[in-house]
Amino acid sequence: MRSLIPASSLLLGLALVHSAPAAAQAGGNYRTRTVVVFGTDECPKATNPDEIIVCARRPEEERYRIPKTLRDEEKAKREDMGTKCSTGN
Repeated sequence: MRSLIPASSLLLGLALVHSAPAAAQAGGNYRTRTVVVFGTDECPKATNPDEIIVCARRPEEERYRIPKTLRDEEKAKREDMGTKCSTGN
C-alpha cells in the first residue's frame, strides 16, 4: 500500500501537467503565429496580449536557400524528363 501513494501522486501530477495547455487554450481566444528567423535576427514581439508568437531559428546560410522539399520535387521532375527523353516518349 505504501508504494501506491507515490505512484498515484505521480499519475495525478502527469495528468495536471498534460491538462494545463488545454486549460490555457480553453480560457482565451489566442492568435498563434509561427515565424522563421535566420542568423541573429530578432523574433518579432507580440503586438496584442492575446497573440502568441513561436519563433524557429535557422542558420544564416539558409536564408535564401530553396527548401529541401522543393529541391527534391524539382530534381525528381528533371530526372523524369531525362528518362522520357532517353526512351523517346
